[in-house]
Amino acid sequence: MSKKKDKGINPELDRLIAELMTQVMNDPEASITDKVKVLDRALKLEALKKKDKGINPELDRLIAELMTQVMNDPEASITDKVKVLDRALKLEALKMKDSDDAWGSGFMDVEDDEDK
Repeated sequence: MSKKKDKGINPELDRLIAELMTQVMNDPEASITDKVKVLDRALKLEALKKKDKGINPELDRLIAELMTQVMNDPEASITDKVKVLDRALKLEALKMKDSDDAWGSGFMDVEDDEDK
């Protein structure tokens, strides 16, 4: 069996998603749905990146800005608000996973079953 070398994320994909994210987030005519779709792709990319790279601060900033904008928009629907909150929660989960080396390691600890 040969070991596959981890090549990491394609830098062109990373660049294109970053450009699209900036373009859509700065477009006043872009719908909240379009913005959320782009954020979804950016969050998926962040989840795929290696742990040592950390979370993209630009993604963090854009999600915070969109969350503030949508929450303060009286015409935004509850669905739009929840979608944006979901993306913010995904980002927070990625941050927690990134910052905690033991994240998920105790899921099947035998010690938990000793009470029986």
